[in-house]
Amino acid sequence: PTPSADAAEVRRRLQGTLLTCSVYKRNPPQHGVDPIAVLFTADSLGDPKGVLRTDKNTTAAVDHAIAALDMTEKTKVLVAVPLFHAYGWDLGFLPTLKLGCTMFLEEEISARRIGKLVREHEVDVLPGTPSMYAELSKLPTAKKLELAKPKYLAAGSRLDQTVADGFLNEYGVRILSCYHSTEAATVALEDTGKYPTTVGKPIEGVEVKVTAADGKPAGAKEGLIWVKSKTLSPKSIGPFDEEKPTASRASGMVAIGSIDKGGWLRTGDLGKLDKNGRLCITGREDDVVKVDGKRVALGEVEGCLEAFAKIKAAQATIVTDPMAGAMVVARVVMKTKCAAEEIIDHCARNLAPYKVPRRIEFVDTI
Repeated sequence: PTPSADAAEVRRRLQGTLLTCSVYKRNPPQHGVDPIAVLFTADSLGDPKGVLRTDKNTTAAVDHAIAALDMTEKTKVLVAVPLFHAYGWDLGFLPTLKLGCTMFLEEEISARRIGKLVREHEVDVLPGTPSMYAELSKLPTAKKLELAKPKYLAAGSRLDQTVADGFLNEYGVRILSCYHSTEAATVALEDTGKYPTTVGKPIEGVEVKVTAADGKPAGAKEGLIWVKSKTLSPKSIGPFDEEKPTASRASGMVAIGSIDKGGWLRTGDLGKLDKNGRLCITGREDDVVKVDGKRVALGEVEGCLEAFAKIKAAQATIVTDPMAGAMVVARVVMKTKCAAEEIIDHCARNLAPYKVPRRIEFVDTI
């Protein structure tokens, strides 16, 4: 194709991948920081939250990613996650801009297409999700990849040992578990691929601690995960900021997603450190969970279910399938007789597709 055709194709793909917005004349809000980007996620109650990225912490985030993944101008990155997600932004888009390396943008996020690109272009870095790797392992066209130092990352949900082993058997590549968040960028990386059920050790420049509910060290037990790094975003904004407490009344701690006076971010994640310093994510402090890298507030799903006239009470939970990944499952108590299909149809009309329960269980009490 001609250079002009290439440029048009690049514009088309960027327009289809990045968020677009209308511009209205208004005075810029005063937040005490000067952001260069606003990345959206969900807060501890499931409400939308804009994380303000500054020049300082964005530069730190991209430098950390490049160093952790040994990226150079010769690196080939396949971004199979949206660029408006911090995961694709930090580990795909920003390193490409700084290094001038090659980035493949893909609109069709299908295992068959990703598998084809990985083989044809000898992709070095692939930020993905556990469910994506599970689908890749099932392809009849799967075969060993001849790559020197591949960095195929899994984040967004827990990587099951079965998925990691299956991908290694089919492609000869070890998946590296990664701990990443919108507020803190890349936190930890299991860079050997030998312990996929952990997210490895904190990368250089990042500190992690695990505490009990009273703020004291948790030792080898499960506790609250805190992160300290130059990558931390100084502020986030949401629609109900004034209504939410800034600290936990019981412990005096800052709220989930906030930074305390010592510069530590309370992530809202629960986990524990093993004797070798590897971090294992075990859950959340709140009811916000991740399904295929996207945040789901279980309370929102339960509210939708209970708004259905034929349901008396509902409970939403997350079930992790080794191959299919995390999925929402609902337990419901009926007011009047109804079919599971009716409930799923109701949810599909009122929730984003990834929030819709994949299975309905009828029970007498909750």
